[in-house]
Amino acid sequence: MSKSNTRDEKPTFREHIHNIRGQLALRDIISHDGILRSAPQMAPLTAYALTIGLFFATGHATGVYNAIGYLGGWIHVSQDPPAILVQGMIRQSGYIAFALIVFVLTLHVLRIPRGNIAQPVLTKRSWKVFAVACLATFLGFGALAIISGGDSVAFPQPDDRSAIYSLSNVVDAFRAGITEEICLMALPVLFLRAARRPWTEIIIVLTVIRWSFHAYYGIPSLGLMIWAAAVILLFRYTCSILPIIAEHILFDLKFPAMGDTMPLIMGSLIAAAAIYGIYAVSNSIDPSPNNKRSKAAA
Repeated sequence: MSKSNTRDEKPTFREHIHNIRGQLALRDIISHDGILRSAPQMAPLTAYALTIGLFFATGHATGVYNAIGYLGGWIHVSQDPPAILVQGMIRQSGYIAFALIVFVLTLHVLRIPRGNIAQPVLTKRSWKVFAVACLATFLGFGALAIISGGDSVAFPQPDDRSAIYSLSNVVDAFRAGITEEICLMALPVLFLRAARRPWTEIIIVLTVIRWSFHAYYGIPSLGLMIWAAAVILLFRYTCSILPIIAEHILFDLKFPAMGDTMPLIMGSLIAAAAIYGIYAVSNSIDPSPNNKRSKAAA
């Protein structure tokens, strides 16, 4: 067997990395050469103004104040009466409606076909994106647990096991999954890419924004930056937003009335999906120089 044939069968590590980068480049279509080909040119200042505007409009700036207040000790968790919880659910529903309306309008203004971003959820591809989103969450909260050194860290909430409080948690889970992934991740990515901002800048800026209102965990909250960055990369290479939203909602569902049962169920589902996510990632990229994707791109 000749040396050239041997090399074809056993590519070097550098060749593996080069081929993987080539495949990822083919999937990086959130650009003016891809889904933004018909989008009007946007100034960087406008893109950042829209990003910050969404951050304030969806109430996440208040979340930063509350997170700092929890850490500083001047804001304490209290059990709200039913009337306040109902008002909160109405407000959360308003945020959801706002996010969906802005999402549709943005796709129209940027001239992006809806199918390029909001593909059907019940497809094999979407299940894989969902699983990788679970993996990102698993890694982020795993890092949080490691940084905390085994100390208990949890979202600050009252010990309220009433049905209406559980319902308010369900509404809030949908609010968090929809508004965060649309208004703090997908739309800012589209705005900043329309302004031709580099991916490194986008990942750093949006990761810090996502971390800011999770700062109530203290130093361990830095672990969540792994999740925040991973989700942006997932959106970058799949352009699938619905499975990411679905995973976020699933993770945030909490039913205090069920004690520790629901967190255990949710944790098990996330862990199982994360395992499949590892499989999905490992099989989505063929490092061989002779793979079908490389041949198709040649």
